[in-house]
Amino acid sequence: GFSSTSTTGSPFVPSSSIVVSGTSHAATDGGLVTILGSGFNYASTISIMIASFGACTNVSVLVPDGSLQCYAPDGYGTVDAIFSVNGTSASFPFQYTPPTITNLIFDLVPTVGAFITIVGSNFSSSLDAIQVMVQGNSSRDWVVANCTTPTILSPHQALSCFLPEGYGIKYVAVSVGGQVSASVPFVYDHPSVASVTSSSTQGGAVTIRGTNIYGPSSVLDVRFEQQQPSTHTNGSAAHNTSSSSPVSVAATNCTVTESHVAVVCFAP
Repeated sequence: GFSSTSTTGSPFVPSSSIVVSGTSHAATDGGLVTILGSGFNYASTISIMIASFGACTNVSVLVPDGSLQCYAPDGYGTVDAIFSVNGTSASFPFQYTPPTITNLIFDLVPTVGAFITIVGSNFSSSLDAIQVMVQGNSSRDWVVANCTTPTILSPHQALSCFLPEGYGIKYVAVSVGGQVSASVPFVYDHPSVASVTSSSTQGGAVTIRGTNIYGPSSVLDVRFEQQQPSTHTNGSAAHNTSSSSPVSVAATNCTVTESHVAVVCFAP
């Protein structure tokens, strides 16, 4: 896509002889871009420097006082570029394409966290520019934590990082030079139970041990299945029979005592 160089919609005029009205976006691995404007022609001596990333090379005027093309270097974010024509220079904003996530590759993510591979485009080749955020929902305003130890697996296309501990559904977004991708969901693995200590028939505290047992008390839902005797009416009298149907009854006051491993609840 193209970016206007002015938020008001009118062309940005850096000098009396050069007008830059818009630019196309470059991928983070660089490539051919088009710059719209005026103040240049086929005979002009033109140079374009894109921030500290380097020169936009092989400049070719397409239409005098209209458009030109050049090959942008690797880069990221929105930066200042210097446009020089016959020795007259001025700056204009230049934008690289924001990152996009196309796929998340992972095994079941335990609540203790795990490595994840993120595949997409425009991830840059500079680790300093990359931040992977874990969000509580698809909105960018609820960042839970960062995915740590990011590693570039393939420049601009794939990276890995370690997801923080968590539970339920979360979302991953990649930020490159301040430009943020759309978020993509992933799910932490569900809890499993390995053992339960016994309690009296009147209920009481029990310890449940297993894996992926994590979260505040407000999200813990521990239930016990009880057998409920069936009642049949014979004439005017009601009788309990030996047949029964299971009833799910919630435990109370559940607290994780060993993170990811054990929870103590009061059984009904």
